[in-house]
Amino acid sequence: LIYRYDETAQYLLRITYDESVKSRTLGILRIDHDDFDLPLGKQEIVLADGPVYLRVSVHRGSGYFSYSYDGVHFTDIPYEIDATILSDDYAALGFTGAYVGMACYDLLYTQQSFADFSSFTYQAL
Repeated sequence: LIYRYDETAQYLLRITYDESVKSRTLGILRIDHDDFDLPLGKQEIVLADGPVYLRVSVHRGSGYFSYSYDGVHFTDIPYEIDATILSDDYAALGFTGAYVGMACYDLLYTQQSFADFSSFTYQAL
């Protein structure tokens, strides 16, 4: 789940496979100009098998990612998103505004990686 302004200001809630724990994990990537960060560090969340629902909730200048196994009961991830970096005032690259979306990256360039998305819902609260 990606929450971004442009290439220089974005957050990515991502699921990956961690060889060290032999399981899928949930982590956050943050890009703020030239600063790249993995805010959860070694505290990424080990996921159970099966579908995972991802969510971002934002109010004014801050937000949180959360996840769920049933799509009803969500667990907040203990990292506060600074949504102010996803604004025209901060990035100053012209008007785009912040937006959300889904993404899949093949970081090994094998063209054998994939992700299955069953739905995407945007809801203003």
